Amino acid sequence: MSDHLLVLSLFKPDGRGAGYAVEDDPEQLNLYRATRDDLWPRALPYAEYRPATT
Repeated sequence: MSDHLLVLSLFKPDGRGAGYAVEDDPEQLNLYRATRDDLWPRALPYAEYRPATT
């Protein structure tokens, strides 16, 4: 697994997939890593997820 490339999913305005972009800029990689590291501990494990009901 590479730790120096970031693959971004691209989407069209209607939500359909539009492909991928590869990013190797160190500043962008550091930004995405910092965001991941900040959010990951806040994530709810899938087994504990319960959809909201209306």
